[in-house]
Amino acid sequence: MTLRSSLAALSACGVVTGACGYILSFSKAPVDELLPWCIPLIFGFVALFAPIYVLEYSASRAAFSSWKRFARGMPSWVLWCVRTFWLIALAHFIWFAFHSGPGVPVAQNGQYFLEAQGRILRTLSHEKYLAAKASELRLLSTMTVAAYFVPMVYWWLHRRPTTPLP
Repeated sequence: MTLRSSLAALSACGVVTGACGYILSFSKAPVDELLPWCIPLIFGFVALFAPIYVLEYSASRAAFSSWKRFARGMPSWVLWCVRTFWLIALAHFIWFAFHSGPGVPVAQNGQYFLEAQGRILRTLSHEKYLAAKASELRLLSTMTVAAYFVPMVYWWLHRRPTTPLP
C-alpha cells in the first residue's frame, strides 16, 4: 500500500466517522460521550491536509482556494460533492445557530443551560438540552464529513502529471 493510498484510507475513515456520528445523533446515544471524539478528528484532519498544502504550496500562493484548480484532473462529480458537503455543513450551522443563538448547551450541577462566554443565556429542560447537544453533534459530524472528503478525494484521485507522488 502506497503512502497515497494510506492517506486516502485514513481520510475515508474520517468521512465514515462523521457519517456514523451524524446517524448516532438521531438515536438516544449519549451525545456528551461522543463529542470528545471530535477533538482527535481535528488533529487528524490537520495531519492529512498538511502534506497537501506542502505539495501544493506554489499553487496555494496563487489562490489555492480556487476549487476548480483543486479539482483539476479529477472527475467532474468531485467539485459538486465538495460544494454539496460544505453547503450541508453550512445549513447545519445555520440551523444550530438559529435554535441555540450565540450559546452552546452545557450541563452544570444537574441543570441545563445555553451558555455564551461564561454567561447563562437561558435554562433548558433535559429534553431540550439533549436536542441541542444532538444538533451540535450533527453540526460537527457534517463538518467532519466535508473536511475529510477533500483530502480523501485528493489522495485517491488527484494526479499531478509533472511530479510523481508516492
